[in-house]
Amino acid sequence: MAFTDLGWWTAERLVAAANLGLFILAVFTAAAALIAIHQTKKIIKQNEEAQTEAAMATLKSQNQQEEYNRLAAKSVKLQAESVERTNRPMMTARYLPPQHEASFLDIEIDNAGRSIAHDVQVKFDPPLPQPNLEKLNKNCKNGDYYVPLVELTQRAFEGRVFQTWVPGQKITAPLWVDHKDYIFGDPAGFSAEGVPASQLVHISYKDAIGKEYQDSFALDPGIWAGKLFPQSEMNKQRKVLKQMAGYLSGIEEQVKLFVNRTTSASQKELEREEKKQRIIENDRRRREMFNE
Repeated sequence: MAFTDLGWWTAERLVAAANLGLFILAVFTAAAALIAIHQTKKIIKQNEEAQTEAAMATLKSQNQQEEYNRLAAKSVKLQAESVERTNRPMMTARYLPPQHEASFLDIEIDNAGRSIAHDVQVKFDPPLPQPNLEKLNKNCKNGDYYVPLVELTQRAFEGRVFQTWVPGQKITAPLWVDHKDYIFGDPAGFSAEGVPASQLVHISYKDAIGKEYQDSFALDPGIWAGKLFPQSEMNKQRKVLKQMAGYLSGIEEQVKLFVNRTTSASQKELEREEKKQRIIENDRRRREMFNE
């Protein structure tokens, strides 16, 4: 068999060879197509994965940006609130410490802020009792007041609107006088005038731009239960006078003794002395009998 012999290539053999060549070409074409399809799918998949990763990265970046924006907005808000709190008016109410052991307590209303408070109103909850001087002197320990203290507080605050209250301005008024039966720290106790130990004070006011504030404070007289007081000048004078009285009393007894020794006793004095001696002797005998 000689493929190079032209006489060997008949028409049938040429057709068969052509078909074989076409078949081989088709196989190679199909293989190339399959390879191309596989590569195309691979590229598409890689592109999709790259796009997905890019989309996820973009979404993550957007989320991070949104979180940053949220934190930045929150920081700006907190900073603004801090500036507002720092510069706002701030009304407070409290009991001032007593000046001495038997002293009453003053209520102090103060603007502790940095700006002017406007339209300030002070209200008591429950309302303050009606002034009653007789009740005050009857229930307090000393009983030497000449005006009801609760009346002074009512005059100072109740029904009034303070148009402006500058920073550092303070108004004080006497409010609490210990009841003679009051036990420090008892939240159910009352003052000598009927002010409760759990008295509330509500203060409403505005700032310069009209923003409204309302603060409430609990007034507790028991907060000063542990306060110690130095010896006052009056107590020192009382002690000196007491010592002088004792000294003078001793001098008086010595003078009487001297006078009795230098003068003769009267009949009544002798009888009194004799009676005293009899009583002493009878008492001595009773003790002796009891001992036996």
